[in-house]
Amino acid sequence: MKKIFSLFMMLCVAIAASATDYDLWFDGVRVTSSNANKIHDSSFITYNASTKTLTLNGIGFTGKTTGVEVIKSNIDGLTIKVIGKVDLTSS
Repeated sequence: MKKIFSLFMMLCVAIAASATDYDLWFDGVRVTSSNANKIHDSSFITYNASTKTLTLNGIGFTGKTTGVEVIKSNIDGLTIKVIGKVDLTSS
């Protein structure tokens, strides 16, 4: 049983370590392949790396981190897709 647990933990570490970091941050949280479908714990904020599209779907968001841009990107050709009413406010 200990071997199974050890193998499971090694697999979890390997999966976590394999996430791709993108040059995109939302309220100070770096977007990665692991959180791209639910950025900042919200399924209304998503990123598609293959199309370089950040989608904001009907959200009202006030930044939680003082002095940090709500959206920061170093991605050439980034598209921000807005669906419905979106209200972003920095702290």
